[in-house]
Amino acid sequence: MRHVLSFLLAFLLAGCATQAPEKQVVYVPQRVEVPVQVPCTVKGVSRPKFALDDPAVLKLTDAEKAFRALAELEEREAYIIALETENQKCRGPDATSR
Repeated sequence: MRHVLSFLLAFLLAGCATQAPEKQVVYVPQRVEVPVQVPCTVKGVSRPKFALDDPAVLKLTDAEKAFRALAELEEREAYIIALETENQKCRGPDATSR
């Protein structure tokens, strides 16, 4: 029994005497692209005065109101296109539209 214990003790001490191989760390540079916010420097689009914004519209006939409503639709479409154009300038050339 004594020989077994001494053999076991010698075996354990021999195991502790060995060193683990050193791990070599290799640093490899990598390029990381991160989006950065840039303030938009595009001038804003001023809101136009639309055909139905005038309070005098209430005194017009129904036909005149209808003509003004059609004119306002075209004005609003042009205004929306101008807003989308300015917005696209702020978003950059690689942004996709609707």
